[in-house]
Amino acid sequence: MKRSIRFITILLFAGSVVLYGQSTTELPNAPVPMMESSSSSNRLLTATANTSQVSPTPAPTKHRRWLTTYNGSLLTLVVGETIDSLGTYKNMTHTKWICGFDPVWPTGGYAISTGDQITYNADDVKSICGVSPTGMQPNYMFDVTQTDSFTEAGWAAKWGLTGNRNFAGVEAWNLGNDVAQALLAHYLHKKGGWRGKVGTAMNYCRGIGHLWYGLDNFRYVSQNRTPDEWVNNNSKGFTNWPGPYWWGKKQ
Repeated sequence: MKRSIRFITILLFAGSVVLYGQSTTELPNAPVPMMESSSSSNRLLTATANTSQVSPTPAPTKHRRWLTTYNGSLLTLVVGETIDSLGTYKNMTHTKWICGFDPVWPTGGYAISTGDQITYNADDVKSICGVSPTGMQPNYMFDVTQTDSFTEAGWAAKWGLTGNRNFAGVEAWNLGNDVAQALLAHYLHKKGGWRGKVGTAMNYCRGIGHLWYGLDNFRYVSQNRTPDEWVNNNSKGFTNWPGPYWWGKKQ
């Protein structure tokens, strides 16, 4: 009797252990209560999470465009005026006297123009011409400006606002005119539309014009470097006067 009771007790104990193991492995975990989506705290957490996950987008950077048609017109005007000024200076400050020696006038002094001969004091001729490269004393000189050589032919000289050999006067008028035009072009540019295009075109046209005339001055000076070159290029204005020729002093 005691053995049967002991055996039943062992069976009950073993069965309870088996059932306990099954219950601990098969029963699901208790669900975690979820927060209602409508709660204010949930909305706050959701907004915070979204904000932390999305990186801020930087504002677009505005770059100033310097390479524009209008700025190009200003650059053209400045470059053209610079070339024109240099060419005009080379032309207008060139010596205007071609000096020579003629054995017909062994002691006399003459200034030869396109229309007549003007008697000069021999000392004046010598002071302007100096001694020839071969050592001879000059007895005549020819004013090349009589044929409009090395003179200003632009609007300021044509209108009598300054002399055709006065570089400072010509340059002052040119710069003043360019500044006035640039201000007018800037005003039209601010207006925009077709008026802005007109202002830009004005700068381009004047700048290209300056460039053209400046290069033309350089060309003329380079083609008349010596008196002999000038005589060959201006045969109608200087004839029947023998060499040697040389440039006199700058006047």
